[in-house]
Amino acid sequence: MGTVAGREGHGYLADMEELTEYLGHRRLGYLADGRSAALDTLLSGRVLTHRLTDTELSTGILDAHPDLIPLLPFDDHDHDPAAGGLHTIFRDLDDDVFDERGVDDPDWPKDAALLLERDALAEFRPGDLVALALIDGELRLTAAAVPPRPHPIFTGALADLMPPEGPEPLDGIVWQLMADDPTLLTAPTLLLGDLITATGYVCDGDFIAAAGFDFAAHRGASHAAAVAAAHHLTDQETDAVMTFVALIGVLEHTPDDERERAVDAVVATAGDRFAHLASPNAARAAFGEAYATLDAGTDTLHRAAAVLRDRGPRRTAPTAHWLAGKAAELDGATTDAERHYERAVSVDPNWDEALEALARFASDRGDAVRAIGLLDRVPGGDRDPMYELLRSFRPVDRPDLGRNDRCWCGSGRKYKVCH
Repeated sequence: MGTVAGREGHGYLADMEELTEYLGHRRLGYLADGRSAALDTLLSGRVLTHRLTDTELSTGILDAHPDLIPLLPFDDHDHDPAAGGLHTIFRDLDDDVFDERGVDDPDWPKDAALLLERDALAEFRPGDLVALALIDGELRLTAAAVPPRPHPIFTGALADLMPPEGPEPLDGIVWQLMADDPTLLTAPTLLLGDLITATGYVCDGDFIAAAGFDFAAHRGASHAAAVAAAHHLTDQETDAVMTFVALIGVLEHTPDDERERAVDAVVATAGDRFAHLASPNAARAAFGEAYATLDAGTDTLHRAAAVLRDRGPRRTAPTAHWLAGKAAELDGATTDAERHYERAVSVDPNWDEALEALARFASDRGDAVRAIGLLDRVPGGDRDPMYELLRSFRPVDRPDLGRNDRCWCGSGRKYKVCH
């Protein structure tokens, strides 16, 4: 049954069962051992502590990492922070909220935060410890009146639960610890991050691993795997796309006086990996990662295309021209875009993406013959949604009609300017 469901596009049975379970209980959490738990029950009466900073006091925003991450499913979706509710916001997704609250650092917080009423922390001072507890199904913030102490059970329990390899989701680990010990974190204790550090582990984003774990390499490998799966890339194409992503990062974030040297370093270490961007599929993935995922500006795309054109393998020239065309088109410079696409095709007459782009331009000008001819050079181009429409506008020889007669297609225009 699972195989049939997957083939029909509905997903596999296990996935659908998990989704159905989650939809039936909005606050369902997945534990480290694979089981699920109702978080309103699991977290009831648990207490997590957090030490306040100047930024948090002035903005009414609490950085959730890592101390408060297990409580994030309990943001108060239906209540305004001004009415006492807590709402989860995310850097990059809610930048307007951070700006409105006066957060000047674009890198703070790194990910999730809890939004309170602006003056909710007025009674506190920098360095004060607050406690967040789930009481009657709602998160409540109070001063941590009891001096926090290390939790004697936490250290050994965490060491027993954590696998030796790879990172684990931090929330799932903490929920598992709570499920295994109903007394855990029921009174103010040291900050969760401090407890984790004291046990020999470190946190990075939403994940926890043994101290010394290379989170950067893990993120890179995970990103590469996701890109390969999303775009159906070969290993070589994936390497090429990730090298291009590294180039985009350097161009986007390196200061002007250091950029050329940084680009030299990327090109020097790339070796032959750029060569596999010659595949239109890899080129699409590279553009998608740069523009949609990394939000690179068109100036960066132009510079990356120039690096690829001038310093990449010769076989990547069509990709370089196509990327320059995409950047120009995003800038609204359609004439420049078309010129770049023409150059791509002049190097490789069968480069799919450039042919399709040129067909769009020809169609926009009403040149159905050229548009159809371009699409005919693309494998499967006759299945393009505009192909049949273009066929209806292709000139037809009608010797029975004069040039100034009404066109046979019913457009109302003269035959000489229509078909």
